[in-house]
Amino acid sequence: MTDDIAKNCSRCLGCDFAIFNDGNVFENFASQLGINGDWTIPAEAPSFDSKGVARSSGRRGCWLLSSKSRVATKDVNEHLRFLLGVLLPHREVIIKAATGGDTVFTVHWSGQAYPYASGPALAVDCVAGIAKLNAELVFTVHQTQ
Repeated sequence: MTDDIAKNCSRCLGCDFAIFNDGNVFENFASQLGINGDWTIPAEAPSFDSKGVARSSGRRGCWLLSSKSRVATKDVNEHLRFLLGVLLPHREVIIKAATGGDTVFTVHWSGQAYPYASGPALAVDCVAGIAKLNAELVFTVHQTQ
């Protein structure tokens, strides 16, 4: 896809990268990466019943980094390139922290709901970078009138 088409299709509100995991892998995660995330939620500790049997809390821990306040353009690829530029040098640490969990990129997208409207056009380098982090890709659409 040409740059002109990709730029015309991009109305990105921001992108997030998140790691979800059940363990306490995020306690020293920011210091391991040298990156402070926008927020971290620890996994909820299991509760115990009267017989001492652990029950799962169901809440997974999460570490999230967002491009929203860091990238001024509405081009989805620039938001993803920012995140990938920060994250890919720490690929091994990120994949280790995600073991048993999930890594997810979320593209927050704004547009009108037209029949046959195209969504964001992702550049090959962005798709390759997302794959290197073993991440899923999710799109959230914020409809405009």
